[in-house]
Amino acid sequence: MIKIYKNLLKKNKLYLQLFSFYSLSHIWIIFLSNSLFWDDWHLFITNPEQLDLYWKMLGAPIRGFMIKSLFPFGFYSFRFITFIVIFINGVLLDKILKRIEIFNENNRFIICLIFLIAPFYIDRITIICFPYTLCTFLFFSAWYLRPQKKFLSFVLFIISFSTNSLLVFYALPNLENFYTNYSLERKSILRFLKNNFIFLIVPFLYFLLKKLLFKPYGLYEGYNNWFSLKSLFLTPFYQLIDTLDFKTSFVLILPIIVMIFSYVFYKYIPLKASKTDSKYSRLIFIIGIFSLFFGLFPYWILNHIPSFGREWMSRHQLLMPLGISLITSSVLSKFDLSSRRVFLALIVSISLIINVSNYFDLIKDYKKQIEITNVMSNYRIRDNIDVIIFDDQTKSFNAFNRSYRYYEWQGIINNAYPNKKEIIALNSINNLEFLNNLFNGKCQKIYGYKRINLPEKINVSKIRISKQENLTNASFLHKFFNLIFYKDFHNGYQIQETEFGQIKRNDLFEKSSNEWTTKNSNNFKCMID
Repeated sequence: MIKIYKNLLKKNKLYLQLFSFYSLSHIWIIFLSNSLFWDDWHLFITNPEQLDLYWKMLGAPIRGFMIKSLFPFGFYSFRFITFIVIFINGVLLDKILKRIEIFNENNRFIICLIFLIAPFYIDRITIICFPYTLCTFLFFSAWYLRPQKKFLSFVLFIISFSTNSLLVFYALPNLENFYTNYSLERKSILRFLKNNFIFLIVPFLYFLLKKLLFKPYGLYEGYNNWFSLKSLFLTPFYQLIDTLDFKTSFVLILPIIVMIFSYVFYKYIPLKASKTDSKYSRLIFIIGIFSLFFGLFPYWILNHIPSFGREWMSRHQLLMPLGISLITSSVLSKFDLSSRRVFLALIVSISLIINVSNYFDLIKDYKKQIEITNVMSNYRIRDNIDVIIFDDQTKSFNAFNRSYRYYEWQGIINNAYPNKKEIIALNSINNLEFLNNLFNGKCQKIYGYKRINLPEKINVSKIRISKQENLTNASFLHKFFNLIFYKDFHNGYQIQETEFGQIKRNDLFEKSSNEWTTKNSNNFKCMID
């Protein structure tokens, strides 16, 4: 038994090392097991029938099914599966690279390590982004299985295309297949086209079927349909500016922390001397550039910036890690082994610090939501309130200094006052026009509102959220454990009504906007009552 254990340990040593580094970066997602952020609240406050309509209008019923099927198992199931399948993606990537002769063991380790811990796609923690995570897992599974189990691979690829950016990324499995099994000779190219015809046309068939069967309509007509060559050329420059502007809350002590972690990680990076490390570095670099382009193209052409600094925009970084890891591996292979270990230790340290910083920001945000809900549940509001507009003076406690959306406030209100679910929460008085449009189109239930109609005279209360901290006697460790385990040591949140008044519904004009949600709500009538 001990011998079997040792053999398994030796055989999977590389994956255990990768898992150790990956866990240091992302195990913190477990502390967010029951949290809700951003559009997660929309899923929470809206009934299942209305959510089905929402996913149909969005043209994404498969993504809706992926979320709906896990809801009975609790929110923690999304975070646990996310943590596991992204690591499995790294394992599958290693097995795929093994099939390609240009990648030796050192190359593969560096690529898979950076692929797993690079500080991209922190939006993985949200439930609404879970289908993106699951689709990438299905994609890499299909890629790995393609040589042996073509039919299963074909099916998995089709399901994975529910995340539409994978339609472009799909070029990579085809290029890998051509490189490993064919040549540039005319006969070989024709044989490639003949043998792989179905696999080559599947993204085009999927795109056509989506246009015919799953075209967004209603409130979401035109969603993700604003292709622009101008955006394709301009967005990369905005991407560069965003990268240069990237900041972390550890910026002041970053150099010291990096030095400490780099010294530790240097000893545990298992690189071995090899003469073939840089043999194909130029080719790996080119593959990395193409991989990065294929991962960014679907977002750039829609004018989406895979951003670090903007809230919930890192979901557009979903496909960046592979290209970045290939490019980094290629560059590092040009250095001698000792220097390579040093640089890789620096990269690991910086990635770890940024990831942990992001997770702690999110944990702090989650803790704030819990505390505000508790304080509000003990705060007596007026009996005749129709709409509460929140003035949040504590945004520094929000992850990434974001602002809460109106449906996030709606979820908090619903939790704080379970018997007063007809109260509508907004984050700005400017949202009243949009709210009026929703009720005119009988689409309010899509956004989780329980009211059937808005009154002719709307009673509006403005509530300010503020905070007074008492951290004088709190040590660093005390703060750390209170943050992790959600124990309140300051009770600093305060709630106060600052204004109250009435607004006539007839005074609310239709809001003129270029946003597709607002624009379409003026004309579309929802069918479900």
